[in-house]
Amino acid sequence: MSWDNSETTSNPKGGAAVASTTGNLAAFCPRCHLPLTQQGSSGECLRCVVRMAFWSDEDQGDSAIPIAEATTGRTLQYGQFEIVVSPDGTPVELGSGGMATTYRARDMVLDCSVALKVIDRRVAGHPSARARFLREARAAAKLHHPHIANVTHYGEQNGECYYAMELVEGETLDARVKRYGPFSPALTLEVGVQIARALVAAEAYGVVHRDLKPSNVMLTSRPGGSNESDTVTVKLIDWGLAKAAGAESSLGVDHTFGGFVGTPAFASPEQVVPALDKGVDTRSDIYSLGVTLWYLLCGRTPFTGQTLDDIHGRQLHDALPVEQLAAAHVPKCFLALLRSMLAADPNVRPQTGRELLTALRKCQNPVRSAHRLGMLAGAAALVVLLCSLGWWLFHTRSSTKAPDQSIAVLPFENLSPDKTDSFFTVGFQDEVSADLSRIATLKVIGSNSTRSYSPENRDLGKIGRELGVTHVLEGSVRRADGKMRITVRMMNCLSNKVDWLETYDQPLENVFAVQGEITHAFASRLQGSLSKTENVALSVAPTKDLKAYDLYLRARDGASMWANRASARRDNQHKIELLNEAVVRDPSFVLAYCELAKAHGKMFDFRAGASAEELSVDHRSLAEVALEKARRLQPNSGELHLAQAYHFYRVTKDVEQARIEVDAARAMLPNNAELEFLSGNIALSLGRSDDAIRAFMRATALDPRSKKSLYWLAQAYSLSRRYQDYERTMARLSAIYPTKSGDEFDVQRAFVQAEASADTAPVRTALAAAVAAGNAAENDKEIYGLLFALWDRDPDAISRLLSTSKLDSFSDFDVSYPKAWFEAFAARLRGDAAGNQAALATARGGVEKALMIDPTSGRTLGLLAMIDAGLGHKEEAVREARRAGELVAKSALDAPVVACDLAVVYAWTSQPDRAFAVLDEWITRPTGGNALNQPTYGDFKLNPIWDSLRADPRFTALVKRLAP
Repeated sequence: MSWDNSETTSNPKGGAAVASTTGNLAAFCPRCHLPLTQQGSSGECLRCVVRMAFWSDEDQGDSAIPIAEATTGRTLQYGQFEIVVSPDGTPVELGSGGMATTYRARDMVLDCSVALKVIDRRVAGHPSARARFLREARAAAKLHHPHIANVTHYGEQNGECYYAMELVEGETLDARVKRYGPFSPALTLEVGVQIARALVAAEAYGVVHRDLKPSNVMLTSRPGGSNESDTVTVKLIDWGLAKAAGAESSLGVDHTFGGFVGTPAFASPEQVVPALDKGVDTRSDIYSLGVTLWYLLCGRTPFTGQTLDDIHGRQLHDALPVEQLAAAHVPKCFLALLRSMLAADPNVRPQTGRELLTALRKCQNPVRSAHRLGMLAGAAALVVLLCSLGWWLFHTRSSTKAPDQSIAVLPFENLSPDKTDSFFTVGFQDEVSADLSRIATLKVIGSNSTRSYSPENRDLGKIGRELGVTHVLEGSVRRADGKMRITVRMMNCLSNKVDWLETYDQPLENVFAVQGEITHAFASRLQGSLSKTENVALSVAPTKDLKAYDLYLRARDGASMWANRASARRDNQHKIELLNEAVVRDPSFVLAYCELAKAHGKMFDFRAGASAEELSVDHRSLAEVALEKARRLQPNSGELHLAQAYHFYRVTKDVEQARIEVDAARAMLPNNAELEFLSGNIALSLGRSDDAIRAFMRATALDPRSKKSLYWLAQAYSLSRRYQDYERTMARLSAIYPTKSGDEFDVQRAFVQAEASADTAPVRTALAAAVAAGNAAENDKEIYGLLFALWDRDPDAISRLLSTSKLDSFSDFDVSYPKAWFEAFAARLRGDAAGNQAALATARGGVEKALMIDPTSGRTLGLLAMIDAGLGHKEEAVREARRAGELVAKSALDAPVVACDLAVVYAWTSQPDRAFAVLDEWITRPTGGNALNQPTYGDFKLNPIWDSLRADPRFTALVKRLAP
């Protein structure tokens, strides 16, 4: 592994010593005594500028520390970190630059290997050196991403500064190219994709790296994959020159290095100009990545020069030397992308990390196709030989089929004398299943899907078919007197025979060791290889406190779906109490902190309708505290990334960052159905319904009997107007979990039928059954009743319902519709203009009060806009509707509804052309979550809100386009 800082420059123009040349003699720098072959625009030695990168002009003076002396006098222990020494007693260096050395070290508290970067106390005495070093640590610490090396600790000791970071085993891209030569286009694209993902994460935090180059990217290999591009992982390191996008100072730390910062051959043109460098953004890093990819393809940079100005001039005026890439056979699409990335004008490049990532992925498709075609051509030449060899082998020895790499862990039988210990038995099953799911080469079915298979009278063949596995793990657990007996057997579903049997008689404190043994045993028997990372993950016990573990298991043993918010809050409050006790007993219990953060996040998410006492608890802050404690302990834990994804999704509503965290978690939790379920919800929120469907399908493949995954897969189909797929999925859900007449799912299912076909009979029947069974909440019963009356255009039915209702307003997807809103509709249907205006004026007051409580509610503002449109306040209504659209722009469930609100505003203010322009766009996009005002066939056919447009042929055409 190499941590090379030696190419980074921070150039105080005119501040370096320069020697003159005489005749044909080469000039030498008086500081480093090397030939002046690399000079800045003022003749300064760029080698010395590199080495003096930490110091400002005032720091340097004549007292600069010789480089050879800057790294002497190291101690071997810094705080909780001890530097590893080689057999001869010398520290194990991972790399060194001008002012800092990186060592392999051991975190003595967490008992894990880290990389420890240290600058000498004499160097650290310079303010600019300390500022840059702290800036680098802060930049890397705030970015949590699988392709960014994460910093976990910063400290100072005896005048020296140091920070600990993730230990990345491997080498830099620069070292790999120098050892093995240029990369293939396929491998280069994969590296580019991974770095682009890191840039997306940095961009989300407003951070620009400013020194992206091959020596600042670590390359590691991972097992598996059919070609080289499938087996590499890269991580971006060295954030010493990072700055906030568009800011003059770097991440809040003042520094005065004069002009240029970066590495000349890899820096963007705007970095070279001080006036422009103050406003550099992600596009600068995109340029540097373009140069990096070019270097990977041919082993050289496109523009070189003796001075900084030489390189800058060629960037601006010379054509790209594409002939350098001739030997690499770069596909046209990739070459075109490189041209745009290396454009001198930032406005010509991809404008964001996300745009670049999309472009790189598009380039990967033809490259992979060409690779596959080449493999197929080669394979075709072997077909005859392989067939002949296969025939011979078949007839010369018995055929044996390798076992399928799929397994489900069935519920264990609880043989403990204390039957209340059932949570331990259930928890043991969950943890073994979770351990197995970490192995990427295995297909592991989640515990939720196996709960219903009781230990008695199991039909393994049927279970295998239902779960899609060839093997199951079953057994029994007995816990008593501080001891445990665990019997496990691996059963072959096809033969109904025992493939493996083992009994463990151990002290209770060895429970985690037994789990690890079981996991390793099954992995080897199912031919599932364990990577080094997987081995490490399985060897670490989550806690040494068994009581804390008991509390954690009790907290995990709860519902995942709730009938209402109140029951959700009760359940999660109980979990919080158990988990708080667990982390008090073991303050290093990372899994408990992660579950605690999720429980607090759900309390925050389900706060609507909570009591004043419940609302007095700051669950958002408490969730963030739990996450911070987990980050300090295990910053790269898969469970931590998953918990952070939940927090970004449920609490801060930063859906894009939630998606980044899910991607990070998936690398360490490859068989996690919960992760895929969250991924589906995130995709829905981003408006990517196809991605959501794929994610929910992955979740149901891993957890085929999961009620929530199947339900949300059906919802994703419904939002995409794939109603037949919706019905098929709901039928599958009903087959697994049969419903009684009047179940709430029946009402939802029938309502989707009304959206799809405008047939209202099924939903009316389903609601009547739900009311008779006592399964319909008062609000739901009345909102559906009002909806039916609107569909029937029956003003008298609306008035009757409103007169008997005890509610002041009716809630639909967290938007409260006041009674007066429906009174206005009743008056409108009667042709009572005065009554309509009076009711709208009353409704406006109620909606304004709601907006005072939550001014960011786009849906509520959209409702206000429609009221103002009905009152004739044209300009105000349009302004409010457009603002509402801005508020929900990132919410795929809200945006279609608010778009329909805008269309209503245009329709009610005599602007039909604009109304149809809005509707024409949204009928091609997914629908949203609402009973009223949806771009669906049923809503357009039935909802009287569209009556002002109904006579227009364009509306008839819209309805026809949505017809089943």
